[in-house]
Amino acid sequence: MHSSFSNPQTSTAKLPSPILVVEDDPFVREVVMAALAGAGITAVKACASGAEALAMVADVRPALVLLDFMMPGMDGIATWSALRERLTAAGVPLPRVVFLTARHEPGAFEGIPDVAGVLAKPFNPATLADDLAARLGGAGTDAPTSSSARLKAVASAFSRALPSTADEIERLGFVLDTTGWQRTIAEAVLAKAHSLAGSAGLFARHGLGTAASDVEGLLLNYLRLDRVPDPRQMQTLHRAVAALLAACRSG
Repeated sequence: MHSSFSNPQTSTAKLPSPILVVEDDPFVREVVMAALAGAGITAVKACASGAEALAMVADVRPALVLLDFMMPGMDGIATWSALRERLTAAGVPLPRVVFLTARHEPGAFEGIPDVAGVLAKPFNPATLADDLAARLGGAGTDAPTSSSARLKAVASAFSRALPSTADEIERLGFVLDTTGWQRTIAEAVLAKAHSLAGSAGLFARHGLGTAASDVEGLLLNYLRLDRVPDPRQMQTLHRAVAALLAACRSG
């Protein structure tokens, strides 16, 4: 378990508010919310997709958006562009954005307006508010509070969900092994691996995060080829999925 889950927050950061968190993984989203609340930052709204963000952004009128870079449907960059258009049409001042990402290409954020920075997953919940303030230039102080109980609850929920996640990955992997490459099945495995790659490190499951990232990377490459992987590539994927299942089920 991440050491910061058992210690009070010590942040003195004051962030612009309100903050809109757009993150498709429920565990990452809840850790962000808990970490910000633990730093005394309570004017926060959260949602799970770009479409949800668009529906609420004009009412929230965020000063800062924390935005997942890789999401199904609208990705982070497309979401940010659409949010800016929506706010401009509503006559609302434009916020700044910090992208949350476990994986991105070099230069992915160049030329995107109002980007304050990028925060890599896994991040440290105990320093999240300070890390965000540093990307925004830092300002002011707030009295810290503790969110350790809430963070521990999220960690427990993550652990309880792992067996069913492993079972689903095993089922999907079996389909790929027995019936051959199917893009829709590969995309379903990718979604599971992507989620674990972004969240496992938050709960000190670094081996699990690495194994998930390996599967994610292979599947991203194979899907981009837009052709059936050859037998050697499928064997590599099979070994990576087996390692991911072992990591899911190890303590």
